[in-house]
Amino acid sequence: MKILIFSSLFPPDIGGVQNVTYNLAQQFKSSGHDVTVLSSVRLGELIENKTGLSKIFSFFKVSKPLYVYKDLKVKRVFMSLPRTFMGYLSFPYRFLSSVVVISVFIKKIKPSIVNFHFPDDSLYYFYAVSLLAKFPYIVNIHGNELHVFSKNKFYKRILAKVILRAKKVIVNSEYMKKTLLKTFSSIEESKIVIINNGLNLGKFNNLENKQISLEKDSYFLYVGRLDYKKGIDILIDVYNKIGHKLSHNLVIVGGSSVGNTGDGGVKLEEYQNRATSTKIKFEGWVDPNVIPYYFKNAYFSIFPSRNEPFGLVGLESMASGTPIIASSGGFKEIINATEGGIYFKPNSKAQLEKLLLKVDANSKIKEVLAKKALEGVVNFDWGSKSLEYLKAFEESKNI
Repeated sequence: MKILIFSSLFPPDIGGVQNVTYNLAQQFKSSGHDVTVLSSVRLGELIENKTGLSKIFSFFKVSKPLYVYKDLKVKRVFMSLPRTFMGYLSFPYRFLSSVVVISVFIKKIKPSIVNFHFPDDSLYYFYAVSLLAKFPYIVNIHGNELHVFSKNKFYKRILAKVILRAKKVIVNSEYMKKTLLKTFSSIEESKIVIINNGLNLGKFNNLENKQISLEKDSYFLYVGRLDYKKGIDILIDVYNKIGHKLSHNLVIVGGSSVGNTGDGGVKLEEYQNRATSTKIKFEGWVDPNVIPYYFKNAYFSIFPSRNEPFGLVGLESMASGTPIIASSGGFKEIINATEGGIYFKPNSKAQLEKLLLKVDANSKIKEVLAKKALEGVVNFDWGSKSLEYLKAFEESKNI
């Protein structure tokens, strides 16, 4: 099967969508399929290292040649909306040029299926291309498309058109399925497929080979973006109140949000100023390759999200042998599926206080949940999840 993964977000950039698209591409390729990735390129990447006339002519470029990234074929095309005065002036040319380049590229490779992930700015380009180059496609909704981007009425109207013409729509949780049906009441429920995100479980083997300075089981851990929707303020407020009663520190891993995340990005300094308990430690940004060691040494990981489509970090913690305490829809489903954690209601500081005091004083709770976490997380391996995708691709041929 010829598979084209169409996603504005892809490595070497770091993030949840990048993780999903990269692992799916690698799994599809290892299964013997012909895989190509079509992703976005920033304007700065098109003009970097250019001088004189070359720099001037580079302003007219909208794509980079096909190249190989870790054995995967990748094509990069400009797919952003304007945010500056000069950007608005050049947008008509760039938009039309990119749409033509993408259309020609898709017609050239003739994919059996196009898997469109995370419609952000790329939505408008994809919609225009879908009108010019007819091809079967499946849309993946990750979260912000419904919780953030769809607040824009024009975006929501275009997304509805793209979803209407899609063979199937893939979401990563029952929570997201309900949100999708609530946002677009006209969509056929039979068109929606739930496929959870997965893990590369091999990444979490032999974590003892690299040590961090934090002692084993000496701290509660938060890992993630410092956005309002992640609820770090809730966790900090609770620790400010009861930290002196707890034997474990609180370690927060994550740097200031970059750009407009749409989730209420907060600077690290704001949370540092909010924290009055001496038991709260901020690690700032940490290399993603080192984060599994933070999970491994943690007592519990805590994710007090106000709104979480899935919660991949919860699985990463469990794969490292550390149970979780978490709130919001996606985390609740992970906890129910694995029994490797404890759920509390979103925004409930009172519930979180009681849970922290309870588990802090009883290490046996951690031992039981850690065992269940390691046993349950094996069902979320990317190998099995990719097979669910391939099944959806095959079924779409008959629609």
